[in-house]
Amino acid sequence: MEPVIRRFWEISKLEKDKIEFFENVRKFPEEEKNDPVFAKKLSKMGDIYVNDAFSVSHREHASIIGIPKYLPSYMGLLFENEFKNLSVAFRPKHPFLLILGGVKFETKLGVLDKFLNIADKIFIGGALVVKALKIPVARNPKIIFPVGDPTALDANAETLEILKKEVKDTVAVAKKVGLNKFSFVSTAGGAILEFLSNGTLPGIKALG
Repeated sequence: MEPVIRRFWEISKLEKDKIEFFENVRKFPEEEKNDPVFAKKLSKMGDIYVNDAFSVSHREHASIIGIPKYLPSYMGLLFENEFKNLSVAFRPKHPFLLILGGVKFETKLGVLDKFLNIADKIFIGGALVVKALKIPVARNPKIIFPVGDPTALDANAETLEILKKEVKDTVAVAKKVGLNKFSFVSTAGGAILEFLSNGTLPGIKALG
């Protein structure tokens, strides 16, 4: 805490229109513990709090959920952009296909459960397939798996034909308008999965 206190006194004499940068707060053990004393000390260094770090807002740390208790708090522009674009997934246009891939199935299970009631179809590919096939929800007719050996590449011709039939309207429209770009690419990782699973994050709740 001593470096933080010392720095606080230094910036109390900060000249007008100057910007001050601080050391990464994750270097302080009080940050990850969400220490209230630490959060209050940090809050005294400013007049308002702006969270523009959506990608770490799934963490219950002092700089994410502690400081907003002491200052007027707002979303930054990047945070707001992430929030608005990802929220579209909860009220999508149909037909809506969700594609899940990756390695860690346990981090995707919450998303799978949530979107079984939202998506028209869910395609599970990549290394997720092996574990996903072992759970009861795998028998849900909404879920599509690759055809053939699940340990092999899943983008085979037969699998692609199945996907084309399921999303034929989407494919037709995409071809018609020459769509070949993503409308949104998120900067987050774990925060996306938690947000899509729960519809919110600790950092969002903290902003009120």
